[in-house]
Amino acid sequence: MNMLRSLHFLWNHPLNRHDRLAALSRFLRWQIGSRLLPGPIVYSWIGGARVLIRRGETGMTGNLYAGLHEFADMAYLLHVLRAGDFLSMWVRMSVPTPCWPVGSPVPE
Repeated sequence: MNMLRSLHFLWNHPLNRHDRLAALSRFLRWQIGSRLLPGPIVYSWIGGARVLIRRGETGMTGNLYAGLHEFADMAYLLHVLRAGDFLSMWVRMSVPTPCWPVGSPVPE
């Protein structure tokens, strides 16, 4: 994402509408921090999940900036899935993600 598209995304994202300055702060911290610290950086995300984010991972950095990068689709899943549902996903980088029942603890 180029800088103007990123800022447009941040400013207009539904989850940022009440605190756009916090979103801008997350954006600036990531842009600076990801250049100063080599390798992946661990971030806390939804429900205590921790994720490794590397520079260039547009989807995950979008989640960092806004909470849910693809708001409608991701919010729908968060509201529909219940404990005990099983979810299997593939990420865009063509790397399989671990599968476990929704609501169970994420393996360390």
